[in-house]
Amino acid sequence: MENNSIAALILDAIRPELSKLIEDAVLSALSKTQQLRRYPERVGVGQAAEITGYSKNSLYQMHSHGKIPCAIKVGSKLMFRTRELQEWVENGGANCRAANNNGSEPALKGHNHNKK
Repeated sequence: MENNSIAALILDAIRPELSKLIEDAVLSALSKTQQLRRYPERVGVGQAAEITGYSKNSLYQMHSHGKIPCAIKVGSKLMFRTRELQEWVENGGANCRAANNNGSEPALKGHNHNKK
């Protein structure tokens, strides 16, 4: 019985901190979703850089080496599918359909990458 009392005391002591952590996590997740909504369905390299945190130059290099999916060539412009790009970022580079395959091929395997 004494262990239950100690556990209850500990829980009471940390409850405010846990509530704050949960609230912050939920607000952060909502904020990311709201931020993503401000982008159109497809974005250019500049907005892709904002979403991923990579520089434009890094995105071009990653694309040319096949290290970043979600890209679509529109004429001479490199465009990215916003939702898939965000999924790619959230999954550390995994589970994004390769460009121009309309999802008919399996997702590319993830890879390690260093943000600049």
